[in-house]
Amino acid sequence: MNFSRFLFVFALFCTFSNLKAQTKVHSILSKNVIEIADTTHLTLEVETSENTKINFPIFNDTISNLVEMVGKPKIDTLKKNGKIILRQHFLISVYTDTVCNIPPLKVIVNQRDTIFSNSLSLQVLPVNIDKNTAAKIDTTKELKIFPVKPNENTPLTLKEFFQRFYWVFIVLFLLLAGILFWKRWKNRKIPVVEKIFEKPKEAPHIIAFRSLDSLLQKKLWQQGKIKEFHIELTEILRIYIEQRYEVAALEQTTEEIIETFNNQRITQSENIELLQKVLFLADLVKFAKYSPLPDDNDRCFQQSYAFVDKTKQISVSNKEVSQ
Repeated sequence: MNFSRFLFVFALFCTFSNLKAQTKVHSILSKNVIEIADTTHLTLEVETSENTKINFPIFNDTISNLVEMVGKPKIDTLKKNGKIILRQHFLISVYTDTVCNIPPLKVIVNQRDTIFSNSLSLQVLPVNIDKNTAAKIDTTKELKIFPVKPNENTPLTLKEFFQRFYWVFIVLFLLLAGILFWKRWKNRKIPVVEKIFEKPKEAPHIIAFRSLDSLLQKKLWQQGKIKEFHIELTEILRIYIEQRYEVAALEQTTEEIIETFNNQRITQSENIELLQKVLFLADLVKFAKYSPLPDDNDRCFQQSYAFVDKTKQISVSNKEVSQ
């Protein structure tokens, strides 16, 4: 069992070693000598077999201390004689006269093995100026440094337009908002407050007199409707008492009404006697089936009228005077 595992591990090792042996990495410069700020192409070439995963190196801005990248690297693929050739192209530049050593570049195969390319040497020369050009340069004069001139006759971009004329949009916005607010304020609907005049509440004695006059015109006792006459007559008085004195006369018996008047001294005693005579006679007619004489009916009506007249409220200089 252990020997089988050993053979399996050994086979894997041989396979990966074979893949590594089949992968070749090489780097080359398009120019080995350049002037300051000039550019040259650095190409990292990987020759490998199919189904092999290659990870190229990743740089930010510089490859070494002095070598800087210009732009982003590009990768192309080529098939040749059953092999896969991958090339990563760098455009590089150096800004000082020196000899730069470009270190080996690292390539990862199948995310396991690491292979390095060869190192390179790049010579950077100062800028060469021919004799005729150099003779025209006056080194005795001190040159002035002028500010950068603005662009001439170039169309404004939308961003530049807003940056220059933003205040125009602010003024237009405020003007439009003011016009809309003014129109809305001008066309606003002003609520109309309708004054509701309440009809003056009639005095209780006026209502009672009107009801008594209506009862008199019905001539109930003259038609033999004595009980109906006394029921309606006492109801008029009870309503008058409730409105005039705020006493629940419609819910009370005769004895309770008279007792309330006597205890609270609501009115004069002679007025209470008038009310008592009317209510007691009505009770005899309603409950004892008493048949009064015509003069008794007329006298009862006159006493009711007199009670209302003597207890009514009279307004004098906006003040009510009770009798």
